[in-house]
Formats: sequence, C-alpha cells, structure tokens
Amino acid sequence: MGTNIGIDFGSTYSMISCYNEKKKEPEGIVCDNGRVEIQSLACENPTGRGLKFGDDALKSLCNDPTLQAYRAFKMLLHEGEPANYRSHGYKKWTPAEVSEAFLEKFLLKAVSSELKKKYVDNAVICVPEHWIKRCDQMSGRSILLNICRKIRNRDGEPLLKNIRVISEPVAATAYYAHCYRRVHENKPFEGDVLIV
Repeated sequence: MGTNIGIDFGSTYSMISCYNEKKKEPEGIVCDNGRVEIQSLACENPTGRGLKFGDDALKSLCNDPTLQAYRAFKMLLHEGEPANYRSHGYKKWTPAEVSEAFLEKFLLKAVSSELKKKYVDNAVICVPEHWIKRCDQMSGRSILLNICRKIRNRDGEPLLKNIRVISEPVAATAYYAHCYRRVHENKPFEGDVLIV
C-alpha cells in the first residue's frame, strides 16, 4: 500500500496525518516542536531573510512585536489584487508565497523526517466548504492545488504525487464514518450526519 496523508490546512492551526496500518486508524504526524498541531502563523525572520513558522514564529513575535506577522494566509489565497492583501498587512510577501513556504516546510518534515519517505502517493487536503460551492472562490482552491503541486522533495521530484481537494465537512463526515465502523465492528453507517 502506498503512502497516504491528510492535510488540514487551517486558519489557526494545521495538521498533517497519515493512516497507521498497525493501529488501523489515522494519526497526526509530529511536525512542530514535538506537537502535531502547527500554528498557522508566520513572521519575518529577525535577520530579514525568509520567514519563521508555527511555534518559532510565535516565539519571535513575543520577543519582537515589531516583526511583521502573517495570519489567515490560506483564507486570503483568492485575494488576487495586491491592494487587497496589503490591507491585511501583507506587504513584502503575498498570501500564496507564505502558504507555499509554510506547507513546504512542514510537508517536507512530515514526509522525509517522520514518515521516512521520498514522496507521498496520495494526499487529501481540506478546504472550506464555500471554496467548493462558490465559483468565485475557485481561484483559492486552484492556487492551493498549484502550491501543493510545486513542492519538491530533496531529489527535485514532486513531493505529493496525487492531490485531492475536499471540503472540511466531507472530511469530518468520512472520519465519523470511520470511527463508527471501528466502534460497531465494521457495521456500515446508515443514516444522515449533520456537520455544524
């Protein structure tokens, strides 16, 4: 079986998970200072070169509140006009550039360091429901998909071979169905699920 991961690229926290064949359940991959939850936060590196992410960004911002913080970069991907993202504090970097650097850092760590793999066969990434339903949000989903396709491993090959974008409620429902079958000895779930 190939390597499969799920990416919850959240506005506040993010997480990368994989399916543990031995335990027969999904589990989070440790990516940031011993934790599976990654703060969806970036800031300028105090040296002026590059960005810091997650807990490292939070520590830098606590030590120097004058550093430029970047938040909600996923939700701003569809803001194509520079004036729009500048109004959110994005002056030197665009939301797409911050998102790409953030995902590249943590995906490379998850795949090469934690999973000890060169690439991932299948990746599922969750996006907000309105990105799926509304045509004017199509660009945000497309930009995110292109960002994920650009990430390369250390050999220069695509890190993620097959990428599927699904809505967050669909992901939550699939996880609920998985848990239901495990608890009820593989009995399939029949009925409706309401996600709020």
